Amino acid sequence: MAFKNDTQLLKLTIQLEFSKDESRIDNQREFSAFCQMAIEKLLGEAGPEYVVDKFFDRKEQLGSVIFEAQHLNHIWAALTLQGRYLSSQVSVGMKKIERVRQVLHDMQ
Repeated sequence: MAFKNDTQLLKLTIQLEFSKDESRIDNQREFSAFCQMAIEKLLGEAGPEYVVDKFFDRKEQLGSVIFEAQHLNHIWAALTLQGRYLSSQVSVGMKKIERVRQVLHDMQ
């Protein structure tokens, strides 16, 4: 995936909170699947491009998604409206939003 060179990118760091501890996300791959499920559920396969950052903090349930700034509302809505993951209710909290440089070639 490649973003246009003149596009402003944002990195949204979120924290997941589950109603059941056994539903916690254990690794980067599961976090990516959660994000994909949430975004495609609300926005479909033609939704905005995004990259799940390599970082995932299992203990704190923190992960980050990078996308074009113009899609912030769409991405945030999709993640927060997911509501369930596996057999548990999930809430998504926003921890930080920051601008990022376009150094994404090593993230794929």
